[in-house]
Amino acid sequence: MYIDTIAAVSSPPGASARGIVRLSGPRAIEAARGCFCPNDAASWDGAGHSRLEGRLKLGQRLELPASAFLFRAPRSYTREDVLEIHVPGSPGLLALVMDALLAAGARPAEAGEFTSRALHNGALDLMRAEGVAEMIHARSDGQLRAARRLLDGALSRDADAARDELDDLRALVEAALDFADEDIEFISRDELVERLRRVAERLSTAAASDQRVERLAEPPRIVLAGPPNAGKSTL
Repeated sequence: MYIDTIAAVSSPPGASARGIVRLSGPRAIEAARGCFCPNDAASWDGAGHSRLEGRLKLGQRLELPASAFLFRAPRSYTREDVLEIHVPGSPGLLALVMDALLAAGARPAEAGEFTSRALHNGALDLMRAEGVAEMIHARSDGQLRAARRLLDGALSRDADAARDELDDLRALVEAALDFADEDIEFISRDELVERLRRVAERLSTAAASDQRVERLAEPPRIVLAGPPNAGKSTL
């Protein structure tokens, strides 16, 4: 687990009806207490997921209604304490909220660090983490579907199933070697070959799917070459 707390603006750049600042780490609640005052102080102690209504206080002059959403570890995206502060999406206001949180002990999150923490804390595996990145950068329906397959864990389940089958086969083969002098057949040669064939087939299918995801994520660049006035511009 990480010992520091990170913060970042999680809503899109520019003005909007709602802006979100997200924190994750052991001091997420402590940092938020410095600027967010819930209507019910006891709501900080809620277990699991909580919605807190209250007021955001930034310095001596600025105070406005705000909402906060608290996700207690390990029931959060990163499996750490995660807190989101929702305010009107003014870039200036979001910058002030970030300044207050950094002054309270948080540090700016690096690009992709929330997902990185989810990966290292076991909330996501590597394939699902790649799915998050692909989903963010998707530009077409095909890319979205491919990213969703990664995010849903379909490839992870295929890989896990293949690994479990190989573990079983290895145990049977090792048992056969250990008791070679006994008249015991743990697995026949034909069954071993057939089960290995099915594993290879499963992995080939999963690999082909992963390659399709890569091709969708980075569409090919096509160069039109030819002599002048051959019609390249028309194409």
